This record gives sequence, structure tokens and C-alpha cells, in this order.
Amino acid sequence: MKKYIFVLGRNPGLSYAELISYFKNFGIKYKLEYYKEKIAVFLLNTEVDISRLGGTVKIAEVISEEKVGNVDFYVGSKNKVNYAISVYNNKKLLKEFESSLRGWFKSQKIKVMRKRPKETDFSPKELRDVLEFVVCDKYIGRTVYVSNPTEFKKRDRERKHNDFMRSMSIRLAKILINLSYAKTGKILLDPFCGIGVLLEESVFQGVECVGVEIDGETRKKALDNLNSISKVKVRIINGNSSKINKYFKREIDSVASEPYLGPYFRKYPKKEEAIKVVKELNELYSDFFVGLRKVLKENGRVAIILPIIRASNRKNYRLNVESFLKKSGFKLAKLDGIEFPLSFKEGKGIIEREIYVLE
Repeated sequence: MKKYIFVLGRNPGLSYAELISYFKNFGIKYKLEYYKEKIAVFLLNTEVDISRLGGTVKIAEVISEEKVGNVDFYVGSKNKVNYAISVYNNKKLLKEFESSLRGWFKSQKIKVMRKRPKETDFSPKELRDVLEFVVCDKYIGRTVYVSNPTEFKKRDRERKHNDFMRSMSIRLAKILINLSYAKTGKILLDPFCGIGVLLEESVFQGVECVGVEIDGETRKKALDNLNSISKVKVRIINGNSSKINKYFKREIDSVASEPYLGPYFRKYPKKEEAIKVVKELNELYSDFFVGLRKVLKENGRVAIILPIIRASNRKNYRLNVESFLKKSGFKLAKLDGIEFPLSFKEGKGIIEREIYVLE
């Protein structure tokens, strides 16, 4: 068992829930030691593949705690090293660590150049060819894995068809997939697949997936996108997901999706308009969840985004989720004391979102 520091992303609560889901889904034994703001420290029985995570920025292996011990701070072979130190929450060990680190490098006759952050920590794009240490409270870690946002941008740029106004980010797709407990050998459904970003990520992770898209042209774009990245044929049905049980039997293991969240607003809608949109979405989702229950296998899991419509009167209007759950038989998932839904905001859109995990 080794101890790791996880630096979480811009939605720490959601990133933490993703981690716990990932551990449980892949049978990783874990023990939480510390969790505050965007830092979580776990004792794990195996390493974690950061490329499968959407909400983790970097992972550092703990090399010392309580006090700065006699450790090998650098295990590489270069005699010239650029290094950095990121500090989170509490920097009580920082001065002692800085002094010990300088002395250790000097004793090993390694020439070093320290990179200084603009704030208190470094982003992944700043850590290319840089040895990073993480100081947080009583923990000192050496960064071993860093997320790769450049890869996400490259994939977005090279995708044959994009719809940045409506499609989710790759980061969010990864999070939803992990929350749904999808993995190789099981079937994942995206019932509102759009241009196929979530299905694309499923293919990259080796997860068998199927989709539904009501708009014929958008469906064709999704198929184009998927065919351009893989020879694996993904089935996408041109249909209405409010009648999802017309297209599938009880064959789906997990569901992950960002469905239709209502019209795109450039400014906050008036109260009457917000209430009208919520009413329309209630009607759509009520039938959808009843049908979804019929196609999902026993113990199946659903990770789905639902909107909050904020009106010009600064009041929030939510869907009648309690009614959906009662009518369909779904219930909110339980996950180590984490309470769903979790709020999620990406970009500067008017619509706010909540992520539900159902079982």
C-alpha cells in the first residue's frame, strides 16, 4: 500500500466523487487519510491511471509526512534538474522542506533551478520537464502523474464535427463515465449523445457503448466522429429517448449523459419563461426515466446532468426530480457519505447544472 496526494480540479466535490467511484468500480482498495478543499490523500493498493480521470489535475506519491525525513528526493539520472514546489492548504512544513531539499541536491552534486509559481501552485501545462513537489499540511509528495489538457484540446481540434455550444467537454465525459461505473465488458448508453463526445471517450477507454440521438444530421456527425477515431462500430439510434424502451431490452449496464437542458439563453429568462421551460422538461424527463428503468439491468447505474433555470428575478427553478424518481423506481445512489446531486458549472452559461447518480 502506498500513499498518494490527489490534486482535484475546479469542482473538487465532483472530482472527489469521481475518484471514489473509480476506486469502487475497479476494485481498488483505499483508505482516505485527508480531504480538504482540492486535496485528497489516500492509501491505495495500486497506482491510478490519471488518463481515465476527468477531475484529477495531478497525483503525487507521499515521500515524507509529519516532518522532513531522510529520503531520496530525486530518483532520476540527470545532473541538472528544474524543480518546482506547489503548496496547498497549510505550509507548515515548507521552510524545513525547502532547506532540506537544497541541502540534499547539493550533497548529490546535482545542479538545480527552481521554478516559481504565479500563485501557490503549478498547473499541468507548467510542469513539462519539471520535477514537482507538493506540500500540503503534514504531507510532502513528489508528483508522479499529471493530467494532459493539451491532449483534450488536440482531440477537440481534430474532431471532424464540433458543437461547442451544446456538447460536453472531454473532462466532463470522463467524470460521468466513472460515476456510472462503466468499464470494459459492460454496455454504456448515452441516450442524448449529440455529436458523440461521451461515446468517443468510451471508445478510448475500451467500453462498449451505444447512443440515441433525435436529430438525424447530428447523428450522422456523431457517427463520422466515431468512425474517424476507431474501427469499432458504435450503434447510434435515430430516435426519441422519451421512448427509450422501444429501442433496447433490459441490456444496458450503465448510463451517462448530458441531455437536452432547454433552450440556449443569452440572458436570464423572465420568471414565466423559466417556469414554462421547466414544465416542458418535466414532461420529457418523466417518460424518459420510466423507460430507462426498463432497459437498465439490475444494479445498473445512471450518471446524468439536469438543469437549474435561473430567472431574471434571481430565483432558481428546478425540475421535479422527486416525482421522476418515485414514478420510475430510481433512487439517489449512496457513495461514502457523498450526497447527490452535486453542482457543476462549466463556462459562463446561464443554465446551471446538477449531476445526479441514480441506481
